[in-house]
Amino acid sequence: MSPESDQVNNSQISRSLIKIERIRKALSHEEPDRVPVGEFFWSGFLRRCRKKWGNDFDPYRHFDLDYVVINPNMDPRIQPFEVIEQTDQDIVVKTGFGATIRRRKDFPMPRYETFSVNRPEEMA
Repeated sequence: MSPESDQVNNSQISRSLIKIERIRKALSHEEPDRVPVGEFFWSGFLRRCRKKWGNDFDPYRHFDLDYVVINPNMDPRIQPFEVIEQTDQDIVVKTGFGATIRRRKDFPMPRYETFSVNRPEEMA
């Protein structure tokens, strides 16, 4: 490795350690150097960014965010989504909750169309 690449790696490690310490302090109710920043990105936004800056675009590095937001699958039965319908513009899936969701390519939020469980008694 060249001295320049060592400096880049050391710089990245230093920034990572600062971010870890920032988050650790915030979670410990101590005052960090600033409030930790994270974000969730809609797929349409990511698509536009990758079109503009290339497929390697990483919003977490580009915007120098401190943490990545993770959304775990909270369905009662962990199973793959069942694809009911798919076109160039839409995809319709059924989740582990039995919700039917339509996701349009040009809309940021999915539309929940139906649910297999509508009353608490139906969950038993």
